[in-house]
Amino acid sequence: MEISGVRPVNHLRGPAWVTCLKLHAADSTQEYAVFILGDKVIDARAGVAIDRCKQQAYEPFDPSAFVQRNAASTQPKKAGH
Repeated sequence: MEISGVRPVNHLRGPAWVTCLKLHAADSTQEYAVFILGDKVIDARAGVAIDRCKQQAYEPFDPSAFVQRNAASTQPKKAGH
C-alpha cells in the first residue's frame, strides 16, 4: 500500500483534505481517494479523474505503524510524569 500527500479540496460537506491510497493486488493497481474533515474520514471512493490520484507522488504506507504511533501520542499522561 502507498499513500500520497494531502491536499485541500472542495467536498460536498465543505472544505476538506484528500489523500490517495494506491493498492497493489495481484496483477492490478487501484487508487482510492480518501476525504478528511477535521480528524474524521468523511468519504472514500475509487479514485476518479477529478481526484487526480494517478498524478500524485506516493510513498509506502503501513497503517499499523500509524495506528501505534497515533495511539501512543494520544495516551493520557500520568500525574507527576
